[in-house]
Amino acid sequence: MKKFYLFLLFISVSMFASDIHKFKLNDNQKLESTYSGTINQSTFHCAIIKNKDNGNYEIITYYLNELQQTVKLDNTSFSFEPSIIAHHKYGDTLTVISHKKDNLSVIRYNLKSKTANVETIEFDNVRNTLSLADKTILISYKHFRKDFSITEISNAGIHTIDISVNENLANRYAPNFFLEAPVAITSLEFIENGPATVSKCYYTGNHYIVTKDNKYSGKITAMIVDIKSGNVDFVNYMNKPHKQKNITSFLSNGILFTLAGTKDNLIFKTFDLFTGEEGVFMELSNELSSFLPEGITTEEYAKEAKRGLMKPTLTVNKAGSNYAIRIDIVDTQSYQYDNYWFHNWMWNQNNNELMYNTQQSMRSSVPKFGPNPVYYDSFITNYKEDSKYAFTFFLDKNLTILKETNLQTDYINPNKDKYLTPIFKNKSYKDIAPALTNTELRYICFDKKTGEIVIAGEKIENTTTTNEAKSK
Repeated sequence: MKKFYLFLLFISVSMFASDIHKFKLNDNQKLESTYSGTINQSTFHCAIIKNKDNGNYEIITYYLNELQQTVKLDNTSFSFEPSIIAHHKYGDTLTVISHKKDNLSVIRYNLKSKTANVETIEFDNVRNTLSLADKTILISYKHFRKDFSITEISNAGIHTIDISVNENLANRYAPNFFLEAPVAITSLEFIENGPATVSKCYYTGNHYIVTKDNKYSGKITAMIVDIKSGNVDFVNYMNKPHKQKNITSFLSNGILFTLAGTKDNLIFKTFDLFTGEEGVFMELSNELSSFLPEGITTEEYAKEAKRGLMKPTLTVNKAGSNYAIRIDIVDTQSYQYDNYWFHNWMWNQNNNELMYNTQQSMRSSVPKFGPNPVYYDSFITNYKEDSKYAFTFFLDKNLTILKETNLQTDYINPNKDKYLTPIFKNKSYKDIAPALTNTELRYICFDKKTGEIVIAGEKIENTTTTNEAKSK
């Protein structure tokens, strides 16, 4: 049945995906990898090429607007193989960032003149990448301890600030805070299940923030770094139901949303990020009970959330000035935080068919907890139905529950597996790099049958979190 379903998906893509642009390489050129990125409702697509005669590399870049009008931007040349890790756009400037070994290259494309400028500096390591609409933040450290650096890349230039955390201050607020390096949380899309890790990092309002959940004490600690002044502060948030099993959190718009499990209930709380002041308090057995999936009681839900390696997850999507709160339960042994941009990078650097087969094997044999770059799931998985435990409810800007559930969320939540599986399973394609807009899936790949590099697009369903929300 699964093979038949995948066959139907393959037929669907063959019928409805359309080529937007094609080009062939010269005999002395070899495709090394690809990259695609989304800028609002436009996309850009890169092919990283090696010149077999002199050993140098080029990036060939095409920019596609919302109407699929295609513009070729100037090629950029390198003496080393570039590896794209991030991008952003401000005004008419598209910035693409590459990091390889000790080289950080910032490529700035002028979308009006189609010209490109490359600035390359020495840069030891990049541990976390936080991509924003108009800038990119890089976090660097040799070991996640008290000293690290924050680099901001924008149209204004490349600016680095070195941060040194007062060890006594850190030990007073969170003695084990630096034992686990954080996972970067994307702000450019909605990841429906969110992170299952205890340590996460964000960038908001000129602040770099690392949060750490402690399921044993019920405490969440945030390290807040002002990247303008370099000032570092710690804030504790107490979320302490009795005998809690799991605790998780998600930061959005200066509000820390938290979820904690007890023996027979789940507790939802909010806190002000900077003051630690508690906001709303809701219980699954009370205010949130009417949003539970049909046929599942509060006791059953709470029991499943603490069974074995299961863990509740919490994510927040904006809907204008409102908040769409999605709660689910995942198996931490097999779940990975599906960070779109990281997957994009992983696929671009590896043969997609080999990566798919290898990671499907890893999925069933390697114990995993949250995002792990070594054992990262592929960008696609076997097609799956919506989780039986997922539910969504909406809060207004004052964090009051809304009766209205038919709200358009800011970020769409399409079934990526549905659209990407047949593309990645197509044996004629290699070096596939996808990008999603609100209405289209676009991708660049190499077609082994024709020997061409292809940029293609396909319409997608504009799915939001509202399909899981129930009227209260």
